[in-house]
Amino acid sequence: MNYEKMASEILKAVGEENNINSLVHCATRLRFNLNSESKADDEKVKAINGVLSLVKKGGQYQLVIGNDVDKVYKEIMKVTNLDSSKDNKSKEKDGIINRVLSVITGSIAPMIPLLAGAGMGKVLLLILSLVGVLDKSSQTYTMLKFIFDTGFLFYAGICWFFSGKNI
Repeated sequence: MNYEKMASEILKAVGEENNINSLVHCATRLRFNLNSESKADDEKVKAINGVLSLVKKGGQYQLVIGNDVDKVYKEIMKVTNLDSSKDNKSKEKDGIINRVLSVITGSIAPMIPLLAGAGMGKVLLLILSLVGVLDKSSQTYTMLKFIFDTGFLFYAGICWFFSGKNI
């Protein structure tokens, strides 16, 4: 993939360098704090080869790139004079409620795949036992039930630990 071309297309679509207040990236997303979101062309952004989707959340203009996000980020930083540590203006715009909600969702988000997988496993186990493929008294059923319950028990243990209450 031509990251240099992708970076220049992204810059044009978001309204050039002078519209970008700050730019950071996480594992899969480029996170822009734009001076004016109205200067960004959402349809152009979505049409760029390599941009999986566009998310507008928490005052950020986020482009989902995937695992190659760091390469695109480096190309953008090469051709611009952006300072990667310049994120103070966005914090001024955020209220205390947005910051608290951001911390809560940020701490819960890593647990979602664990809970979803454990839940789907338990549903599969339920269907297999209802159809008659697995007997509830079999060792296979018991072992699978133990595996899928572990995800929920792990999450419950973490919640208990951080609640600070002794049982």
